[in-house]
Amino acid sequence: MILLLVCLFLGNIPLFASSASSEPKINCLIINLDYVNCTWSEPEPKYNYSFKSRFTYNEIQDCPEYHRINGVNVGCMFSYTKAQRFNKLNTWLYSDNGSLVTNQEHDMKQYVKLNPPFNLSVVVKNDAELWLYWNITNNDNCIESVVRHRTDNNDWKNTSPGTRSSFTLPFPPKKRYEFQVRSRISLSCGESKFWSDWSQSVYWGSFKPNNDAEINCLIINLDYVNCTWSESEPKYNYSFKSRFTYNEIRDCPEYHRINGVNVGCMFSYKKAQRFNKLNTWLYSDNGSLVTNQEHDMKEYVKLNPPFNLSVVVKNDAELWLYWNITNNDYCIESVVRHRTDNNDWKNTSPGTRSSFTLPFPSKKRYEFQVRSRISLSCGESKFWSDWSQSVYWGSLKPNNGTESGTSMSVTSLVLYTVGATTILLILACLLVHSERLRIILIPVVPNAGQNVSKYLASLFDNDGNIEKWLSMPKDLENGFKPNFTERACPVREYKMVSQSSSDSESILSNPTDLSSDYQCMHSYSSASTIAGPAEALPTQGPSPVDNPV
Repeated sequence: MILLLVCLFLGNIPLFASSASSEPKINCLIINLDYVNCTWSEPEPKYNYSFKSRFTYNEIQDCPEYHRINGVNVGCMFSYTKAQRFNKLNTWLYSDNGSLVTNQEHDMKQYVKLNPPFNLSVVVKNDAELWLYWNITNNDNCIESVVRHRTDNNDWKNTSPGTRSSFTLPFPPKKRYEFQVRSRISLSCGESKFWSDWSQSVYWGSFKPNNDAEINCLIINLDYVNCTWSESEPKYNYSFKSRFTYNEIRDCPEYHRINGVNVGCMFSYKKAQRFNKLNTWLYSDNGSLVTNQEHDMKEYVKLNPPFNLSVVVKNDAELWLYWNITNNDYCIESVVRHRTDNNDWKNTSPGTRSSFTLPFPSKKRYEFQVRSRISLSCGESKFWSDWSQSVYWGSLKPNNGTESGTSMSVTSLVLYTVGATTILLILACLLVHSERLRIILIPVVPNAGQNVSKYLASLFDNDGNIEKWLSMPKDLENGFKPNFTERACPVREYKMVSQSSSDSESILSNPTDLSSDYQCMHSYSSASTIAGPAEALPTQGPSPVDNPV
């Protein structure tokens, strides 16, 4: 009996095999953890099958959306929940007359295929490392990636960074690097058999594909961001998108165009975003990504040049230079350069001040210019502003103003000559008609040949009275006049006469006159002996024997 059954089974194997080969095979795959896609294979799709499916613990459902080729159903797409990935999936195919063609069971845990990574960007750090970044649709710790890179179109080298979405390449040589990334569900979350497709390539280095354009972005005067992309000849009308970290992606609000072709974009930003990363994308006309780059904008700021330069002289010993900047704060440092008479420039850094002093300037022509940038304390910028317009101090003019300076000098000379001639004519008329002005301007010089005696006589023309000539003050003159009177005392001299003895005795015996006179003089000996002009001496007739002195 057993032998009979074995023979019957072996005899029917070709029948089963031939029937199985004629049935279409159903292949199901979860796409990017979003939906299930099932297809059935035939050598030539002829039969319009209908499809049904059911996850374990769920109801059977008809296909909501078919894939068709020439009007024939060749596949079905339907939704699912992420937890159903770990359940069994049963599928059925039915013919046009409703008969069952095939029924299959699928273990979907390993049948997941993700979309390729996107937004690849390469950043150079510390001039010694290349960092590759990318994004994936479902950004969680269940997805692992593989990076492959090559230099100058050589063989690929694969590296697995695990579940990270970044990769670093230390000490890159000066070559052209090409990077691609793919991903899949990792082992910790039920490893998938299927890797995603490789991402679009991103490049770093000097050798680039012909259709790739490099994006350069710069913050202008802390007001807006200006991005441009370089091409040898602008032919392609790229569209531009950008996004600061923690912000949404936005389209370009204002393009720069050359001959109708987009070559740059200008867009606003907030000052705090200067310290965030900026991601930029260029897309071709058909919507495909051309390039994606990441920019560190902290060092990429260019200010407008300083303006309103002015030079002031203080204390006849110092030149002070002043200027203004658009954003007048302590985050902006300046550099002043000056030269004399078109000689070599000399640079000086006044720091964050907007003034500069030059002590003891020589008598030359000075030329000053200023430029500025963000200082180190606020995130130093790599870019200085352009030099300001020159300001001058001194006599020499710039070369481009020589002709106008010469014409100005001739005009000034003519004006000075006419003015001086007019002034001289006015003075001549005044001298002729004004005697007082003539005496003041042309004083009379004394005649040195005049007779000295006549000159002295004219000095002493007051009857020889020198006191009047001296013109002494009245108080001083009165001081020399006496303020008292004095009696005059006569003085006599006695002469001895030889007479008779009686006479001589009488004469010698008469001393009263002398005594009286002496007494008078003794009583006024302490007084002045200068006689007043109003007093007159008393007259007395001489004695026959007296002989007055």
